[in-house]
Amino acid sequence: MKFIPQHDRLLVELIEVPFKTEAGLIMPGQAPGIPALGRILATGPLVPDTLSIAVGDVVAFAAHAGHSLSGPSRRQVLLPAKDVLATVEDLPEANKEEDLLAGFVLADN
Repeated sequence: MKFIPQHDRLLVELIEVPFKTEAGLIMPGQAPGIPALGRILATGPLVPDTLSIAVGDVVAFAAHAGHSLSGPSRRQVLLPAKDVLATVEDLPEANKEEDLLAGFVLADN
């Protein structure tokens, strides 16, 4: 099944970022209070050009934003473009778990 976003929607594949508890345990899933991360797979025709996002970009968005399209072999979300909080640069390689844990930094304004 193929989903094609309409209007100002984005089809985003979720990126699992493990997190470390205060006790040092590495937990799968989303850390509380940290935005979700995902790679844009497709954009609707009405996504504003002012957002400067494109297919292939990694973006951060609220953990419960959009509509889940998860299935047995995929974890995708269909969300409005306005729910994108930021684009993510220099994402560490997914196979280096410690780099992922250390690499998530919220930038100060």
